[in-house]
Formats: sequence, C-alpha cells, structure tokens
Amino acid sequence: MHSHALRWLLVTAAVGYLVPISYGSGFEDDFSTDPFARWSIADGPGEGFGDNSNAQIAYDGTAHELLVHYDSSQLTVRLQRSLEAVLTPDRAFKFSAVLRIDSLIAPPEDFMQVCVALTNSDTTGGVRAGASIQSANTFDNLELAYFPNTSIFGGPFVTLSVQGSPQGAEHAFAHFGFTSNETALPVGEPMEWRGAYTPVDRLVHFRTSSGVQLTQSLDAGGFFDPPGTFSVDTFAITSYFDGADLTPPSVSLLADVAYLHVSWLRCGDADADEDIDLADAAAAQNCFGQTVADRPECDAADFDDDGTVAIPDHASFAAVMTGP
Repeated sequence: MHSHALRWLLVTAAVGYLVPISYGSGFEDDFSTDPFARWSIADGPGEGFGDNSNAQIAYDGTAHELLVHYDSSQLTVRLQRSLEAVLTPDRAFKFSAVLRIDSLIAPPEDFMQVCVALTNSDTTGGVRAGASIQSANTFDNLELAYFPNTSIFGGPFVTLSVQGSPQGAEHAFAHFGFTSNETALPVGEPMEWRGAYTPVDRLVHFRTSSGVQLTQSLDAGGFFDPPGTFSVDTFAITSYFDGADLTPPSVSLLADVAYLHVSWLRCGDADADEDIDLADAAAAQNCFGQTVADRPECDAADFDDDGTVAIPDHASFAAVMTGP
C-alpha cells in the first residue's frame, strides 16, 4: 500500500468517517501530488478578488496537504477545481472535505469564516456578504462554513448556506438561505465536513465528524420568489475579505488550515456511466439496509449521506432515475 493511502486510512479512522475507495461519477483528491495542475485561482467576476494567492495558498508535498492562510484583511482568493459537470436542483450529489485548523485568531465582535463550497465559476464573485464599496455578488454557492468569532450574533457558528441563481437580482441575498449551529470546532485535529443535496425534498444536508447536523430547504429560510435554485460547476476553497467586518478597521480572521482530502459524488450513478438506470437501481437495491462503513460501494445509494441506505434513499433514487 502506498504511504499516502495508508496515511489516509489513518486520518479517516481518526475523524470517524471512512471515505469510499471509488467515487464513481465524481472525483476525490487526497493531494498526494501537486494540486495546482488540477486547481486554479478564480479570476472573478466583479470586484473583490485579490492577486495575493502566493501568500495565501501553498502545497506541502511531504505531508500531502493543501495549506490555506485565511487573512480577512486581504481580498478574496478562491481556489477551485472543475466538477466536470453542472449540478442543478434536479441532480442528487454530495461533497466532503477533511481539514485541520492549525492556528486561529478570531477577535470577538467580528464575523468571518473558513469555508468550502460547490460554486459557479461564472456567477460566483468575491464578495459574499457585501461591503461599503459594493453589493454582494456571490451567486450559485452551496457553502459549508465555520465562523469562529463571538459577536453580537453569538457564536462560534457552524453554518450551511445556499446562495441561489441571480434570476435578475442585483444582490446575492435576494436568493439566500442558511441555517447554523452554535458550537466551537477543534483546533489541531482533523475533521470531516460533508454536504449532500436531495432533489426529492429539495434539501441540502450538512454534517461534521464532530456531530453537527444541519439541513436547509431551497424553498424556505430566506429564499425569495421564485423558489431557490442553483447551478454549480466547481469545488471551491475560499478565503473571503472583510466584507462582513463588524468593527473596521480590525481584522476579523487569521487562520491556517490544512486540507487533507476533498471529494464529490453524483448519487445514484453507481456504475459511473452518466445515467441512472435499472443497472443502478439493482445496485441500490443490493445496498438496502447496508451501511457505507461496511459497504463503501454503497455510497452512491446513500442520498442523504446519513451513512445508511434506507427507505428515504430509495425515494430519492426514484426522483432522479433517468433511463430504462
């Protein structure tokens, strides 16, 4: 067994999840090789993106880790990798990241985040929360985040947020919904964040290896008319600038975060042939009542990402079946 594969097994055991060996229709990246051949720095659109990526993003080829320095005084830098697919509300999918917060300075009475997301390379800009110089331009964004500050809102918070398609809106918050859990995440320990979307009920799910579970509906919790929608085509790791700084000119967040593994998977497509048909239905049926920990090949049949293939997953499968 290769050293990085053995190391990954140890890491997944430590955080409490076992990431499947095969991801079928999707990808997984354990950063065993230099990621900059597969990932790129976003160029835009709009204001808010910086050119200081060399200072904020680095690769440790010895430890096989992607290192991101979060500095909210700098302009947004987004590192992204193409999904090689466009995901919309009629497709079921999930995504995950294993990360470790190595250092953290989060002054009280401020509000800033460490986050990963599925996002749109064309419509998602660098200004998530808006600032005095402009309105928020972050559309089409399914974001898993940690806000480590304590502020007028409370905190720290783990959050799940969804920014929808613009549909003529001038401001990103015209199509926005979020939910949160007030808890602190560990520093110095690997943890896994997992997001999933199920079109049968139009719900986005988020859970962490530390026990946080969140759910956000596309049809409630902040989305305005028309109902929430999205179109995403990249996996993104984003360091935002201080658009949400509550006590300027302070710095809301300084953090060093190591990313050990990221992945995404199209649910239902067990044989990775880009359709969901009777062959996939047979695979899902064979997984009924099974856990992903015992049967990693059943991951594509676990639509709600709760670790077990059960009746709700079969309802989700029926909603996305595309072929005979």
